Amino acid sequence: MYIPPPFRETQLDVLHSLIRAHSFGTLVSQVNGELIATHLPFLLDPARGEHGTLTGHMARANPHWQSFLQPELEQSMAVFLGPHAYISPSWYASPRNVPTWNYIAVHAYGIPSIVDNPQRVREILETTVRTFEAGSPNPWSTAGLPEAYIADMYQAGRQTQARTEPHHSRHPRRGRRIARAA
Repeated sequence: MYIPPPFRETQLDVLHSLIRAHSFGTLVSQVNGELIATHLPFLLDPARGEHGTLTGHMARANPHWQSFLQPELEQSMAVFLGPHAYISPSWYASPRNVPTWNYIAVHAYGIPSIVDNPQRVREILETTVRTFEAGSPNPWSTAGLPEAYIADMYQAGRQTQARTEPHHSRHPRRGRRIARAA
């Protein structure tokens, strides 16, 4: 994504704030020349990893998670889109302007992995439910559900995580970026 220098945001706390406020992102990966995109709710843990860690949950039936097991997968990108709006040239004092679009977006890059540890899987799902049920007048939880039902629920999906990485030309994995916003 092209970002003119005056509009670049590099403060990690600002980027993290946008990710938390607009946590339903698009995860994009490429394997063997094919792009795969999945729309997912993400959780950001800013304390895990130098630049934070994103966790998500996708259906086991979704083939996207299988790409994380491929050695060809170098990185994935999670895209978080905030507010956006069309800007008309008629809004300017001078007619010599062009139409444009104002938007806020964060691209977070990292190498996704599958979480197989049953305790960590449960922790991710419980945290996800708590986070997104927090504003509900009657928040749902797994409390009181039969353990077999909960186990089946956990098996229906794959939990993924990716530590976001900085973009730095001397970084051993060239071309990685933690996040950018425009």
